[in-house]
Amino acid sequence: MSIPSKANRAILLLGMHRSGTSATMRVINLLGADLGHDLMPAAEGNNPLGFWEHNGVVAIHEELLGALDRSWQDVRAMPDDWLSSESAAIARKKLYDLLSQEFSSSPLWAVKDPRISRLLPLWLQVLGDMNVEACAVFVVRNPAEVAQSLADRDGLSSELTHLSWLQYILEGELAARHLVRAVITYDNLLHDWAGCMRLLEHELHLQWPVAIEEISSEVAAFINVSERHHKADKADEAELPELARSVYEVFLEKANGYSSWDRIEKISDVYQRSAKVFLDGIDATVSQFAALKVTAAQKSHQLQQLEQRVDGLQVALKEMEARNFMRVGPLQGGQFKDVAKVYFRHASGAYSEEDSAQFLHEGLHGATRILWRLQAPAGLDFIRLDPSGFPGEFLLQDLQINGIKIDCKEDSFTTVHQFIVRDDSGGCRFASSDSDPFVELDARSLTIQYDAAVVVELTCQRLTPGDELRQLIEATLQATSDDNTAKQTELLRLQQATHTRLYSLEERLTLSDTNHTNALT
Repeated sequence: MSIPSKANRAILLLGMHRSGTSATMRVINLLGADLGHDLMPAAEGNNPLGFWEHNGVVAIHEELLGALDRSWQDVRAMPDDWLSSESAAIARKKLYDLLSQEFSSSPLWAVKDPRISRLLPLWLQVLGDMNVEACAVFVVRNPAEVAQSLADRDGLSSELTHLSWLQYILEGELAARHLVRAVITYDNLLHDWAGCMRLLEHELHLQWPVAIEEISSEVAAFINVSERHHKADKADEAELPELARSVYEVFLEKANGYSSWDRIEKISDVYQRSAKVFLDGIDATVSQFAALKVTAAQKSHQLQQLEQRVDGLQVALKEMEARNFMRVGPLQGGQFKDVAKVYFRHASGAYSEEDSAQFLHEGLHGATRILWRLQAPAGLDFIRLDPSGFPGEFLLQDLQINGIKIDCKEDSFTTVHQFIVRDDSGGCRFASSDSDPFVELDARSLTIQYDAAVVVELTCQRLTPGDELRQLIEATLQATSDDNTAKQTELLRLQQATHTRLYSLEERLTLSDTNHTNALT
């Protein structure tokens, strides 16, 4: 591809969004400036007469801003040394290829995208690579009207828009100082578009390929003062920040021929020096917020993983219990019934159904008081307590034999089937993955008076670890929802506290599956 000569000129349209750049670009296009072949389509309710922006250019801008952690409505300054970044180098190559393909044979062409105002240094590099002469046109609109328009379209606050307006106008002005440049206003374009185009022709030292008079009817079709949606009144202008008002007024004076670029440059320099203080503060705050969001997301993901593990274990336990219910539990009155049993034996004997008593219940989901009455005229040496005919985890508390309170701790029991669950909250906690959970008590050392009957009383509760862990997680989330530091600490504690429980449950499930497989075989 041949390198174009300096006879090729590019008009870069600069200005904030919703400032009249679309209407200005359409007039420039009708006067003979080439805009390329892939233009963004019109948008009903937003820009029904067209944006007159090149799709490829906008896509490259958006990709670059995203890589730099910026967006079109970002009020922060561009990152330090962004122009020398790898992302800028990629965008420079893409722009060069696109513009060369579209405009290499065009003596006069134009590009419009408000983002150019903030990316102008990159554009000047690209146009230098192409050997194309650049000139700049600033389209300026009252920032109060821009704020109204963006509030209606995007819901942006006026404070955000006023600061963005300053960034777009003054960053563009700083980068364009060595270019041939001109200023027109949105008001002047609406009331005297032809005068604005003659001003550009004079200020930019060019001659429009198409005479201004020849496009009057076409321009009249889309420039209509009566269709203007936002017009600032005195109250709106009174609410403008002083700096935004001053910048707007000096650009307005320049557009009307009452001021010079020197005055604009002086107020722009004051802004550039002052803005660094609060823009750096905004950047630091945004960075801190982003870091907190990442941390919060990581914690949320970890908690979700814990909940998923708990859910999986719960489902497996329920399936295991269901299999045991189908094998063992009788169905009465629409409810699964369960039986708690107590057995006794002498040291030299064995347990038998004859030396036992039963207690029928519909589950041990709450703390249930179980009472058995045994006939043991010859006394007893060992007592076996079976709280349920189904697998699960059980908490045994408040054991009494003939009114004598027995210390209900794990060390008090001779045998436990199958797992002891360590717990300092009091009582004996044990678990079984099959249909025969029980504990055995050595009663030989107990000073109990026996007669014809032995009364055994026990408070027992079935525990469901999955529910307990879920409640603990939910309580943790609720208690630490507004405190990221506390949440991190609590999450670590929760992980440590649940690790042993989860491991034990998984071990139980594995053993249960093995037992069931052996039983079926």
